[in-house]
Amino acid sequence: MSASFWCWAPVLALNPYSHDFFDRVDRLQDAPDRPPATVIVEFVRGLLKRYPDLSDTQTEGPWADGPLVRDANGQFIDISIVWSEYPMVVPFVVSTARHFKLDCFDPQTYQFYPGKNSTVETLPHSVTPVTSVDAAIKRRATSVRSIILPTFRVSGRPF
Repeated sequence: MSASFWCWAPVLALNPYSHDFFDRVDRLQDAPDRPPATVIVEFVRGLLKRYPDLSDTQTEGPWADGPLVRDANGQFIDISIVWSEYPMVVPFVVSTARHFKLDCFDPQTYQFYPGKNSTVETLPHSVTPVTSVDAAIKRRATSVRSIILPTFRVSGRPF
């Protein structure tokens, strides 16, 4: 098993706090394969400088599959990371993505990592991800103004 980690160019206008975020990611992943965008290719090259791609001779490392660039579709990439390497690799992936001004999202933790000059507004640090339907309803009811809630899954569907 492996962990997924998503990175994309801000031009895709994916907002992890939007109610349709997971649907839009699913559509991107199900879309016909497009060649990886230049920024994604450069991002992958940056990752591979530290952690080589899997190949016939390179069978160990943090990537769960390879070549890594095959995980890209246009301006989006779904990186598969080996669980045992996950805590060490994610900070490097995030810092490399920021260098290339890419937004990132960790679907395991629902953590959003905006890239430099991201167009997505992040929630204040005092706002924590919602973990249940009851918490979402309570938060929505007590909100002075309409805020966009972090997306989470209930029974496999986005709330």
